[in-house]
Amino acid sequence: MSIDAIDSQEGLFEGAYFQENSIMPVDVLSLNLIPEIEMSTLEKVQLNSEVIERRAIIDVGSGGTKFLIADFNRATGDYTIVKEGKMNVPYQKALNASKDHTFDPEIRAQGIAAFQEIQEVFYQYGVQQSYAFATEAFRQAGNATDFVAEIANRSGINVHILEQKDEAAIAFQQAALHLGIPQEQLVVLEIGTGSFQLSIKDETAHMGDLGSVPFHEHIVQEILGVTADGKITSLTDEQMKTADKLARDIARQAEKDIKNVIRGDAGRAIVGIGNLFTRSLAPHATTPDVIVRKDIRNFIQEILQKTPEEIQSDPFLSSDLSNAILALGFMKALQIHEIHVLDTSNTTTILRNEGNWS
Repeated sequence: MSIDAIDSQEGLFEGAYFQENSIMPVDVLSLNLIPEIEMSTLEKVQLNSEVIERRAIIDVGSGGTKFLIADFNRATGDYTIVKEGKMNVPYQKALNASKDHTFDPEIRAQGIAAFQEIQEVFYQYGVQQSYAFATEAFRQAGNATDFVAEIANRSGINVHILEQKDEAAIAFQQAALHLGIPQEQLVVLEIGTGSFQLSIKDETAHMGDLGSVPFHEHIVQEILGVTADGKITSLTDEQMKTADKLARDIARQAEKDIKNVIRGDAGRAIVGIGNLFTRSLAPHATTPDVIVRKDIRNFIQEILQKTPEEIQSDPFLSSDLSNAILALGFMKALQIHEIHVLDTSNTTTILRNEGNWS
């Protein structure tokens, strides 16, 4: 739905939703939906308000906006997913192309449209509370605060910009929760589109401001010398060495403590989370959900054996190639022999943290 189409629905984001003479007042700040008269067009949801609450989470990533609706049991902490969705809004790419490092009107319009559409879904599913959080692209943008205010005014959704250390802590807790192993035996590596984090128990050992998108753009622009929107359709041996060195240099920025932890404790599990591992690399692992260097090298060679035309026509191969080079550089620099891939997100930790909910 376009912005104009959404804005034309009078009253939709102004405290009340009007539909066939039925009214549902909305607390815009907390997004508590308080039904006074049954709405014939909305899903009929029978919830025990004393125990079960329908919650929604919006994860505003650097490359897309995801949402999840779940029925959460406040007594047990269990939940049932009702609906999930994702909308592609390339905040990081737009930010990298900006001369003043701000969100331009075009990307803001895309973002507003996504939030308004998500808000409509929340109305339809009877969401009682929601929590929205943004990460690296919003931390970097010079006009993020103004944009967050605009989102609230246009959609009724309040976006919280997470600090990088908080994002890393949430990711670590999420990994520990899913794996069920002692936190002392865990290192979590997340290479996002705009940043990366290495985390161990009780602290974020290192945070970097270079993720998969700027790494890809560096190869395209600085190593290959093509336009910002170009793709990596081939690499000479010398260009491959340059890209590999950049990846290793990024990883070597990690603090000495984390490098010593990884290198000195062979029994510690190195867990990779995020799309770089789950989407780009895990499908090519010989052992399911375990990535080793040989798998990545084979994947790189497989891509480079394709013709430039084949790579150009594929929407993912160019970014998959740079992701593989980046991950392999991390593994070599930090002496990591295998990475256990965990397909998870920050939503469970946020969903269960009562401090995020009124």
